[in-house]
Parts: sequence; C-alpha cells; structure tokens
Amino acid sequence: MRNTSTSYIVLSLTLYLLHVNAKCPEHCACSLDEKIDCSNTSMRMFPAGAWKLLNMSHNSVHSIKRYSLRNNFLEVLDISNNIIEIIEGSAFVGKLRVKEMDISSNNIVYIYPETFLFTPNLARLSLANNRRLELQNGLMFSGNSLKILDVSHCNISRIDETTIKYGVSGLQELYLQHNKIAYISRDSFNSLKNLKILNIGCNNLLYVEIEMFVPLRALTELRLENNPALCNCQFGDIYIWCLTHEIKLENVTCVNCERNHKIDWLMHSDVPRCDYIYQKQIMQAKGDRNGDEKTDSKDSDGLSPVVIAFIAIAVVVI
Repeated sequence: MRNTSTSYIVLSLTLYLLHVNAKCPEHCACSLDEKIDCSNTSMRMFPAGAWKLLNMSHNSVHSIKRYSLRNNFLEVLDISNNIIEIIEGSAFVGKLRVKEMDISSNNIVYIYPETFLFTPNLARLSLANNRRLELQNGLMFSGNSLKILDVSHCNISRIDETTIKYGVSGLQELYLQHNKIAYISRDSFNSLKNLKILNIGCNNLLYVEIEMFVPLRALTELRLENNPALCNCQFGDIYIWCLTHEIKLENVTCVNCERNHKIDWLMHSDVPRCDYIYQKQIMQAKGDRNGDEKTDSKDSDGLSPVVIAFIAIAVVVI
C-alpha cells in the first residue's frame, strides 16, 4: 500500500514537472513555485502563463499596453533595464495581486496618474533611473498598501500636493534623491503620516522650509545632503527640529553667501549671525533628549568650556 502511494506521488510530481517544462518559454527558467525568469533573453513580449513572479529585466520590452500583460495571478514583476517608453493608463488593469513592481532603468517620459490605481495591493514600487520621467500630473494609488516608493535619479523638478496623491497614507519610505527638484510646497507631504524615511538629497533645493516636514510624525531619517540650500535661520530650524524629534540628519552642508562656499551646518562655528541663538537651543534640545541637562547644576565649579565658547561666539557676532 505504501509503495502504491509513493508511486502515485512520484507520478504526479513527474506529470507536473512535464507540465511546467511544457509551458516554460525557450531560454527562460521556470520553477515549481510558479516563478519564471526570462531576464537577459532579448524578449520583447511577456510570456503567457499564470506565474506569480515574473522577471523580465534586461530585455527589449518597448511598451506596456492594456493587454500586454494578461497574467492576473502576478504578485512580483521585474521589468527593469528594458527600453520601455510607454505605459498605458490601463496597463495594469486586473493586476489585483501585485505586491512588488520594479520598472527602474527604462526610458519612461510620462506615466498616467491612474496607472497604479488598479494595483490595490502594491507595496513596493521602483521607477528609479528613468532619466526623463517628470511626474507632471503626479501619481495616484489605491488601497493604502504602498510602503516603499523610489523615484530617484529621474527628471523631477518640483514637488507639490498633487505629485504623490491618494492611497499613500501607509507609505513608509520615499526616495526622491538625484533629481532636479528646486521647489517643494509646504503641503507636499501632508498625507504621509506614516513616512519614516525621506530622501531629497542631491537636488537643486535652495530653500527648505520646516513646515513641509511637520506633518511627518513618524519620520526617523531625513536626507538633505548635496542641495544648494542657503545657510540661514530657516535652515537652522530644520536642524533643531530634527534634533528634538530624534530624526537622523547627517552630512548636511549649506551655502554661506557672504563667503561663497559650502559649510557643514553641524560644525556651528562658521554659520551666520543667528547661530548663537541656535547654539543655546541645540544645547537645550540635546539636554532634553538625553535627560541629562547640567546647565543649572549647583555642583558646578564654574562655566564649562562649551559655555565659554558660546559666549565668545556671541561677543564676536555682536
């Protein structure tokens, strides 16, 4: 009886393997868990079949239209490093199960705002390294399932409340670095209550206002490096706000117009006149955060070297 059961299992497995191999396109690699890898095969069309994971990276796909991708069982799609220029607004209709999508490193210029409204379970999307992509009319999502959005290394020049709209309340990571962003409106991130990481480094931001970050209550990391931001009191507000809210902020430089060179804000000693005020606020913020303020200590034998340095800066400024 046991031998019969074993034989039946072996036969069933053999038939299933034959079925998988029979429908697996030439030059592609297919697996039992409904994954298909057709990368680096020069393919221009999507393979047929109810695959859950489809890797079509490094191929010659030029466009994605309404019926280009007929697989409604798809969960993970990688079409990075193709030559895609066009994605129709209805390209992903019926793709209700898709959780991850990588469309990076293509030639996309424009994406219809409604393109991703048909993927309510999409949790991760990469549009990075589409060098001509501008997002003029923004992006809309549905289901609030999106957690990670990467639109770095594109051609975005401005961000406002319409750039990323609808269905993004669950977004946790937003990557906008290495674009051409020169303007971000105050209400651009109002709906991103759960955002933890925001990277807007390596852009053309001259002015950065603290008001745009205040709605980001869950923020833990803010990247601003390599922007031509002016070193002024407004910029200092951001640093102190990050400090008091325990938000990671590193490698930040700003431009000193009077001396015409970039300076490290964290150095404090080469900043404009408002810096002495910030020195006191920074010290207070650090004391509050660490619970270890010593400025009012009765056991102090005198002024600390740090306080003396601050007073010296104040005298020079005055």
